Amino acid sequence: APPAAGAPPRLSSVELAIAATRAAAATNPPFRYAVGGPVPAAEQPSGLAAGGIRAGDLLQWLRKQPFNLETEQALERHPMVLAAESGTMPLRAVELVLFEEHRIEQSDLRSMAAALARFGGIGNATRSFFLSCEDAEAAAGAKLVAMAASVFHLTVKDLDVYQPMPAAHAYSAYLAQLANYGGAGAIAAGFAVNFPTWGRMCGRIGNALLRPPYSLSAADVDFLASFAAPVPGFDEAATAVVKEAMETGESAESIRSAVELMQGYEVMFWDTVWEHARRA
Repeated sequence: APPAAGAPPRLSSVELAIAATRAAAATNPPFRYAVGGPVPAAEQPSGLAAGGIRAGDLLQWLRKQPFNLETEQALERHPMVLAAESGTMPLRAVELVLFEEHRIEQSDLRSMAAALARFGGIGNATRSFFLSCEDAEAAAGAKLVAMAASVFHLTVKDLDVYQPMPAAHAYSAYLAQLANYGGAGAIAAGFAVNFPTWGRMCGRIGNALLRPPYSLSAADVDFLASFAAPVPGFDEAATAVVKEAMETGESAESIRSAVELMQGYEVMFWDTVWEHARRA
């Protein structure tokens, strides 16, 4: 029914969400970057957020953090990739990766759309970054479907009806949280630190699948291979997002905390897939 005469106009759910975000930001200065202009210097947090780490140095600093070194070491010798390289990994492990990643790709695509809508006004670098990420998620999803069909004879319906494993989706759920309630800098830096880790795992497993006893074709493993090569200019693009985010109030320490969680969830994904594959 239309509003009564003299009543305030009825807001859509999107308008209500925007209004709520702006109201929260007005009483929470550290998050003001998400909806408006720069945080006044007097309101900026102390320590790292006050300029101890410059945006241009942030990725290098993050990669040297103990949590990241531990993550890289854990995945360098992860039992799943070692089994793949020795020819003892059951193909069920790869099938589970595709099942889980199908749902993850769908969620991450929506997260990138949410991040674009939320952060697209911060600056040109941020808008371009999330547009590119949205396109990349869609392309990866298509390659996943192709690999599932060619290697495991799975249909999209098979992928859709699969029941995901909760622990394998911690990363994706946290990404959705960051897209809706966190910071653009955290997402960009998290991707820049995490993608090489993810890419090395995919690349090693993909290369192993080309050899006996698996003997798959290069076309079969294109989904995995597509992650193995570094994306030219990605660090520079992520750093530009971090710079815009820090200029509008996002702190280096909040970014570090988010990236540590993302790397921990990456290990959880591989541990979960491998544990279930061994039991199959």
